[in-house]
Amino acid sequence: MATRNLLFQVHHGGIIDRRQNGEYVGGKTDVYHEPYDEDHLSWIEIQTIMAKYGYHPGDLVYYRHPSLRMHNGLKLLTSDHDVLSMVAALQDQQVAHLYLVSHSRTSVHQSSLHDHHVEEDVSEDEEEAEARRLGLNDPFWKEVLSSEDELYDIDVNTVGTSRSKPAQPRSKGVESQVTVDDKEPQSSSDAEDEEDEGRNQDRSGPRWPEEDDIGNCSDMTPSDVLQSPVHSGDEGHHDFKFPEFQAVDLEKPKISVGMKFGSTAQFRETIRRLNLNIGKSIKFAKNDGDRVTVVCNTPKCPYRVYGSWIRGQQTFQIKSINPRHDCSRSYKNPIVTSSWIADKMMPLFISQPNVPIKALADEIKRKWGVEVPKMKLYRARAKAQFTIFGSHREQYAKVWDYCETLKQRNQGSCLLVRVERIAPELPPIFQRMYVGLAACREGFKAGCRPLIGLDGCFLKGPFKGQLLCAVGRDANDNMYPIAMAIVEAELKDSWGWFIETLISDLGQQPEGGWTFISDRQKGLKPAMEELVPYNDSRICVRHLYANFRDAGHRGVALKEKLWQAATAYTKRDFERAMEELKALSQPAYDYLKVIDPSQWSRAWFNTFSKSDLVVNNLSECFNAYILQARDKPIVTMVETIRKKLMA
Repeated sequence: MATRNLLFQVHHGGIIDRRQNGEYVGGKTDVYHEPYDEDHLSWIEIQTIMAKYGYHPGDLVYYRHPSLRMHNGLKLLTSDHDVLSMVAALQDQQVAHLYLVSHSRTSVHQSSLHDHHVEEDVSEDEEEAEARRLGLNDPFWKEVLSSEDELYDIDVNTVGTSRSKPAQPRSKGVESQVTVDDKEPQSSSDAEDEEDEGRNQDRSGPRWPEEDDIGNCSDMTPSDVLQSPVHSGDEGHHDFKFPEFQAVDLEKPKISVGMKFGSTAQFRETIRRLNLNIGKSIKFAKNDGDRVTVVCNTPKCPYRVYGSWIRGQQTFQIKSINPRHDCSRSYKNPIVTSSWIADKMMPLFISQPNVPIKALADEIKRKWGVEVPKMKLYRARAKAQFTIFGSHREQYAKVWDYCETLKQRNQGSCLLVRVERIAPELPPIFQRMYVGLAACREGFKAGCRPLIGLDGCFLKGPFKGQLLCAVGRDANDNMYPIAMAIVEAELKDSWGWFIETLISDLGQQPEGGWTFISDRQKGLKPAMEELVPYNDSRICVRHLYANFRDAGHRGVALKEKLWQAATAYTKRDFERAMEELKALSQPAYDYLKVIDPSQWSRAWFNTFSKSDLVVNNLSECFNAYILQARDKPIVTMVETIRKKLMA
C-alpha cells in the first residue's frame, strides 16, 4: 500500500484568543515547503518545523482535528504518541494545520499583569523602563494589557520537568498550568515564594530541563546531550541541538532520542554493541535504505528503537526509543555473525592468523558472554585471513611482479614461472613456480656438505598443489634450505622439472657429484634415474622400514636387524646383520636383498658426500618449519617462507 505524504499549513506569530472562540489571531499562515511521509513522521520532524519558523523548545504546537472547530478541536503535540494520534485523526486528508504559540509571550503576559497589581508604588519612569526592557511598548501588547477579558486558556501538561512546581495564576486575565507529575501541590505561600524567586531570574520562559530530567533509562542514558536553552529577547536565534554519536564511544555506547549518526551502518553497529553488552538478542525488523527499526528477538518484549534519515541531510537520527527489555539474558546471539567476529577480533587474527577455534570461542565468550557455533568461527577465521592476506585467486596474477621484485632485491636469484594455455585467446593458467634465492644457493655451495634432501608436502589453499623442497646439511649438521617449487602434483614430470632446474641453478657439481636422499616419492625415482643416473641416491631408512613392515615383515626382532644393517659402518657388520635377519625370516631377507645396499647402508656409502645420514629428517624438519605458511595465498606463502629463511 502506498504511503501518504502530508503537507503542513503552519500558523505562526500569533496567539490563541478565547474572545474569538479560540481563534488564532495576530499571526501569519504559511505552507511548509516540504511534505513528509506519514510513516516517517515523528516528534522530531514537528520540532524541525517549529525551528524553521523561529520557535524553540518550550514553545507550544497544536494541531486542529479536521472534524472539529477551533474552540474544541485544538490538540497539543508533545510526543511521538501525539503525532501518531494526529496522523490517525487526519484519515485521508493530506493537509494538517499546525498552530504555534511562543511560551515566552505567555510568560511576559503573566509577569506584566502581576506587576500591574502588586507594584502600584513604582514610579512612572521605572514602569516605562521595565516596559521597554520587556518589549511591551509594542501596540499589540498595549491592546492586550488594556483588556479585562481572558486572552487564552492553555493546559501545558508536558512543558517543564519533574523539578517544576505547579504555578498558581497571578491574575484574573491569565490562566496557565505547568504540571508534569503527580506530586502533592505546595501550599500557597510556598508557591508565591517560588514565583517571586523566579521573577528575579529569567522571564523568557520555563527552565530548561537538566540532564537528569531527560529520559534516563537503563543502558540508554544520554552521556553528552547537547542542549540549547530557551531563547531570550536579545539572544537571537538558537537551534535545538541533538547529540552526535562519537566513534570513540562504541565500546560502551549510550543512545538517546534525537541522537545523530553519520550512516545507518554506524547506527546498526551501535545498537548491536549496546545490546550485546547487556546480553540481549535483537533483530532488525525493518532495515532498508531510509529507516531502521530494531526490536527484541524475544516475542512480546517491548524493546524498540526506530531511526530514519533527516530530509535534505546526510544524517541518520533516532526518532523513538523504548529501552525496556522484559527478556532474560541470551547466550546465543544471532547478531554475532562471522563477519562481525572477523572484524572485532582482527587484532587477534593479525597476531595469530591460525588461532585455534577453541581459543577463539573462549575469547569471544570471555569478552561478550556469547556462545558461537564452531562452523561460524571457521568462517570468521577464513574471512579474517582473506582480509589479512588477500584472495588466493587474485594473488596468482601478482606472481610475475613478485618474482621481478625478488630478482631486484636479491640479484642472481633464479625465479621461474611456468604456465599453460588451454587456448590462444584465453589467459594463461599458473602451473609451476621455482624459487631459488641467490643467498641460499651461494651459502650452500660455500659451506655445506654436498648432500641434498628432496621431499614434498601438500598445500592447504583452495587450489591445493604440492610444495617441493631441496634441503642441505651444513657443517653443524643442521638443515639448510636451498630451493623450493610450487607444482600441481608429485609427478615424474614435475619432479623432473624441479631437479633439472635445481641442478642448473647450482651450477658445476663438486668432486663426486651431488648426493641425493629422499623417501622415494611418487614420480621421484624414475625422474632421478633419467636425469641424474650417475649421482649417489639414498633412501630414507625410516620410510624403507615403513614399506618393509607394510609388506608383511613385522616384529621387533626384524626391525632391529634392519636398523643394524642400515647403521653398520663396515661391510662385515652389514653382512652379519643380514645373515641374522635371514635366520629370522627368509622372505624379509629376500625383500632387502634386491635393494642396492649403497642406497640405504652406511657400510656402502661413498665418502664424497661427507655425511653418513641414513634418514631424510632434514626435509621433514623443513616441512614442519613452514607449516603455518602452507595455507596462505601463493605470494604471501612464498614471502612468509622467505622471511623465515632470512631470519
